[in-house]
Amino acid sequence: MSQDAWPDLAGRLVQEADGTKRHVLPVRVYFEDTDFSGFVYHATYLKWCERGRSDFLRLLGHRHQDLLAGKTGV
Repeated sequence: MSQDAWPDLAGRLVQEADGTKRHVLPVRVYFEDTDFSGFVYHATYLKWCERGRSDFLRLLGHRHQDLLAGKTGV
């Protein structure tokens, strides 16, 4: 698979024109994530946000074990 292929499991850091970076994480909404009317459950957004946060830190090179041990400051 090429470097430009999507989707990346951890998302991707995208370089902006002004030099800043942002994290892009595509998320697929499954039927199980919704209620009977097709709206996403509120708690599901929290899971997606946590996945984004974890993957963003991973892309920046921070390991969870190092964060827990206080070896790196974020």
